[in-house]
Amino acid sequence: MVITPPPPDPPKNLAEVPDKLRETASWVVTGGKMQAKTTLEIVKEKHELVKNTVNGKVNKIFGTHIGEKRLPPADGAVTAAPSGNVFSECFRRNKFALGLGLATIVAGFAAHKAYRFVYPYIRRATKLSTNQRFEVVLLVGSPLSRVVKRLANDLNTRGYIVFVTVGNEAELKALENEKDEDIRPLIMDYESKSTISTSIMKLATFLDTPFEDDESIYYHFRGCIFVPDYLKLPKVAKLSELEAREFTRVSADQLFKFNDLLQSGLLNILKESNERKDSVEELNEVQLGGGYSKLLFVNFIPVCKNEERSLMLDTVLDMNKRLFFQIHSDSQTTLFNKIKKYFNKDAELLGVDSAMLTIKLHRDDESKLLEGSFFKDGFSSLFQPKKISTRSIHYKVFDLLNARVFLQREYVL
Repeated sequence: MVITPPPPDPPKNLAEVPDKLRETASWVVTGGKMQAKTTLEIVKEKHELVKNTVNGKVNKIFGTHIGEKRLPPADGAVTAAPSGNVFSECFRRNKFALGLGLATIVAGFAAHKAYRFVYPYIRRATKLSTNQRFEVVLLVGSPLSRVVKRLANDLNTRGYIVFVTVGNEAELKALENEKDEDIRPLIMDYESKSTISTSIMKLATFLDTPFEDDESIYYHFRGCIFVPDYLKLPKVAKLSELEAREFTRVSADQLFKFNDLLQSGLLNILKESNERKDSVEELNEVQLGGGYSKLLFVNFIPVCKNEERSLMLDTVLDMNKRLFFQIHSDSQTTLFNKIKKYFNKDAELLGVDSAMLTIKLHRDDESKLLEGSFFKDGFSSLFQPKKISTRSIHYKVFDLLNARVFLQREYVL
């Protein structure tokens, strides 16, 4: 608290006015000096308090004080140069540990690269000791589609028995032209749910049938892959151009067919395959390293930068996403069940592991995949979509199909 002298008394007559003015001015100056001195003392006191508090915290963490003066070194002693701040002092004291940690990370990365160089990750299906195939994959899509055809051939090359759904003579003939006994047609009749169920039972019968030469060996259903064909959808820009008959046909082909397949027995086959996975491993004397049977939706979405007639495509994509999200919600196992199954192999897996993989095929006006070149297009090419290789797509599908951990709901490539 600042104690200032009392102000001078007011003048009693005109003769005292000059003297009282001098006294008032002297009073103002004296009071100001005292106020400034008191304020400066308060600031110094607070500064010392803050400095001592910070010094205590820094000393607790780094073992040094801010502004600490070092004692002169003894005769013949060698000391490091002052650090200048607490961070460089901390780095100086822990540089060995930091260097060791960084070296460990670099060495681990180099060791992993060297290991993968000597022992590369091989994407192959599990086979019997006799090199026979016993893992089965179902592809739901038209074999007339180039995407489905390439995917079927890739899975076959990796050692799977691949079933592809066919719904007419043209699709059956296209599949027979492959002339490979491990790419087989699954003839489907989509007339009603009962006919679909009868068609699905053909696959179930095949999986339940043991090998002809050894009745103790059984097939294993690795999973099912849905590949909708969005490349041949009608191009519509406005609702006035949308015909009811065409919309009904597309909905039945792209939405209801998939749902009927799943509800007519396919989901049950996936669940049963998960339940008997351990038994198949024991009977076949193999170790299935790809986790449990999977349900995958693989969407190849055409994207053209100048195409405005995408109303039908957007509608079908939205319907299929809603279908998958509902199936995922209804059939996906709970987190508690996943944890229980992870720590206890004998626990029952309640559900089917599923995921949706979205692959955007960017196209230009000539409907060719974009290939940006930095030297040709300059910096603008850095912001253009790059061409996705067929190999990277097949690798991603294989990795999801054989994931040992439980899948996310969505993936984008």
